[in-house]
Amino acid sequence: MKLYGEKKIEEVFKEIDEHLEDKTEAYLLGGGAMIQHDFKTATKDIDLVLDKQEYLTTLTSTLKKIGYETVPELESSYEKMKAKKVLERENSPRFDIFLEIVCKKLVLSEGIKKRSSNFIDLDKLTIKILSKEDIFLFKIVATRERDMEDASRLVESGLDWSVIVNETDEQSDHTERKWFPLLYQSIEELEQEYSQECPVKDEIYQRAMKDLEDVNLPS
Repeated sequence: MKLYGEKKIEEVFKEIDEHLEDKTEAYLLGGGAMIQHDFKTATKDIDLVLDKQEYLTTLTSTLKKIGYETVPELESSYEKMKAKKVLERENSPRFDIFLEIVCKKLVLSEGIKKRSSNFIDLDKLTIKILSKEDIFLFKIVATRERDMEDASRLVESGLDWSVIVNETDEQSDHTERKWFPLLYQSIEELEQEYSQECPVKDEIYQRAMKDLEDVNLPS
């Protein structure tokens, strides 16, 4: 699949804005967000999470208006992400759109919203970028090809692990799932495969062991 850089992504967002009938707000995660954080120069798809059904309806209809079509069949790794809408257009980045929850695991919490920053603020379209810490959490649940490699880049750049630990607590409350075992498993993989060390690994291990007493892992 072809890769697209920042210029093309901004062009598509401006095109969407020109055809939107109502104001729409979305949060950018995945490769598109990593471009804005200077970890990548290109991506094949744009991952967006919305917090309102009307935003999903409006954005989907607008994308179809400008020539995007629903992807009829997804690869297994993308099927597992459970996006609400996946749309593509020739010579343009694909859109993976989620509503409130990503990969049936990561909830768009108030903390994630507050940590986001403005990327695009046009007439009707507003796009915000997730923080590095929240992109990291997305990467460890997405499990697509190269997601852990991206997670490694984020760790190498320096992350606020207190934010990650606190948000992991929040996600456990929101989803009624035990998140610390998943986080610990990812940290182990990052250490073994990419030689990335986590300064709070022991704390996360203790929390994971406590969670495993009554485990309900994200699956």
